[in-house]
Amino acid sequence: NDKDPKNKENLPPGTKFDFVPGTEPVTETPGTNKKTKIKVTYPNGEVKYVDVTYNVTEDVVEQKDPTKKPDVPDNFVEVVVDTTDFAKGNSYYVKTYWVNPEKMVELPASIPEEIKEGYAFDYWQVDLGNENGTRYRQKIEDRFVRPTYIKACYYKVEIPKPGSDYVVTDVNVLP
Repeated sequence: NDKDPKNKENLPPGTKFDFVPGTEPVTETPGTNKKTKIKVTYPNGEVKYVDVTYNVTEDVVEQKDPTKKPDVPDNFVEVVVDTTDFAKGNSYYVKTYWVNPEKMVELPASIPEEIKEGYAFDYWQVDLGNENGTRYRQKIEDRFVRPTYIKACYYKVEIPKPGSDYVVTDVNVLP
C-alpha cells in the first residue's frame, strides 16, 4: 500500500469527490493540460480543493513516428490503412491510426489518385487473410474493436481497341 495522498485509493472510505461548479471538465474538444478543480470532502467533514490537469484525446490519432505509439488511452486499437503498390507517388501510403473502440469513427484516409496504369480504385476492404472482410466505398467509417488492416482494392480498366464493336461516348450521350 503506497502512502501517496494523491492516490484516491489511499483516502479514507467515504471520501467524496465533486467538481467545483464552473470548472467541470470539457471533454468535447481534444486538448492537453486542461484544468479543473475538485472538491474533496473527507468523512470527518474536512474539505480540500485540488487543482487537476487532464488531457482529452481525439477518437482517431495518426501514428506519425513508426517506432513510437502515440500517447493514447490503453484501450485504443490499431488500424492500418494501406493503398498497396497499385498506388503511385504521393498516393502510396501505409498509415497507422489508433482509434477509440467505443465510438463510430471515420478514418482520414484519402482515396489514391495516382494509380498504376490500366487500373482504378474500387473500394477499401478489411483484410482477414484468407477471407473477405468489410468493404468501404469512399470513406472508412466503422467501430473498430480489434486491430484491423485495411487495404485498397482496384479493378482493371478495360479500354476497347480501336476498330472494335465498342463506341465510347460521354455519360448519358448517345453515339
